[in-house]
Amino acid sequence: MNSFNDWLHKIQGLTSRKIKPDLNKVKSIFRELCKFSSKTKIIIVTGTNGKGTTIELITQMLLNNGKRVGTYTSPHLFHFSERIRVNGKKVTEGEIVNELELIEEKKGNDQLTFFEYSTLAALSLFSKKDLDYLVLEVGIGGRLDTVNIMDADVSIVTNIDLDHQKWLGKDLESIGREKSGIFRKNRPVVLGLNMPSSILKRAEELSCPTYALDKEFLIQQHENSIEYLNILTKRSLSFSFTDNFIYLHNLAIAIKVLDLLNEDLDLNLEEITQLSKLPGRCELFEGRYLMDVSHNPSSVMFLRKYLDTGSNEGKKVFAVLGVGEEKDANGMIDNLKGRVNEWFVGEPQMQNPLKIEKISHHLIKLDEKFTLFSNIRDALHEADSKANENSIVLVFGSFYTVSEAYFHLQKKKEIA
Repeated sequence: MNSFNDWLHKIQGLTSRKIKPDLNKVKSIFRELCKFSSKTKIIIVTGTNGKGTTIELITQMLLNNGKRVGTYTSPHLFHFSERIRVNGKKVTEGEIVNELELIEEKKGNDQLTFFEYSTLAALSLFSKKDLDYLVLEVGIGGRLDTVNIMDADVSIVTNIDLDHQKWLGKDLESIGREKSGIFRKNRPVVLGLNMPSSILKRAEELSCPTYALDKEFLIQQHENSIEYLNILTKRSLSFSFTDNFIYLHNLAIAIKVLDLLNEDLDLNLEEITQLSKLPGRCELFEGRYLMDVSHNPSSVMFLRKYLDTGSNEGKKVFAVLGVGEEKDANGMIDNLKGRVNEWFVGEPQMQNPLKIEKISHHLIKLDEKFTLFSNIRDALHEADSKANENSIVLVFGSFYTVSEAYFHLQKKKEIA
């Protein structure tokens, strides 16, 4: 039997660039591996941004209600096992290896991508756990994503913006069509704000009951409470809440999903939102480093709003940036123009990083102060040397960038 690290090394190089994804092939292997009870409800989440936070909120709410939940997300930040959790706890390396060995046996001569291996491993493991719910995150798009071998009882689209255009299309309507591929006939769809018409059209074609934020339901934050309103039924729920929680739209979607599933909504939202805070999502690490995995202009716009509020307002920002080659780095930089005092641009350790020289062209055009580095470690070290108690070291642009920064900060701590 191969070790966990052997398996990870083997499958990490199996990308869709080398192997064409094939849902029929994956479905065939899935049928041999998995059998779920009809009582297990499937929640599938797609969208450009906010999927991870929405999934974590739904997971914690269901666990709060005593439900058994399997959660599958991607990508991971620190360790592969973050992707596959049962009742909020990461599965073990041994469990993952057992599933990968089983997949290898069942797949025969078929070739699988990294994401096909990981998704099948998660589903096979979940099928052995007698779960009430599966909460599954789409990797890219929806229609051709491996997660779409499952039939969603509730489909969620958090938002739609430009990202992954190479695979999903160059405009919002095309991206919406791809993401609406997770919808199932007559089954409910929960939508965030500002959906393209292609999303609504597909929902109508499949006769999906559709619930859109600010149309069929809404959320409002008051000084010491949060109010959720089901506009259709006029049902209003008020929750005691004093935290300055920034992901209100994701919270509204999560409450709506539980409402649709007839789950108990007597929720301790303060506790749930604390448990739902994910590393690398507007996370202030050690009081100095703002870690955020934002990797497209719309998520960076959200980050900008966060930087302009509360205790962050007025602080100097030294930004460490590293992105993938297919990302809109120019748009990300534009959305932070005037808020970043100095840029430290490095290349993250990933398959296809965007070359730092390309990023520099736009920074020169904007007359921004910047320095280029061959790696994230050196960029972070230099930014750190400039910062003090009245400033923030912002690390963003990619999961890989943020993961590297955490790693180097941890090593620095150990040495000290």
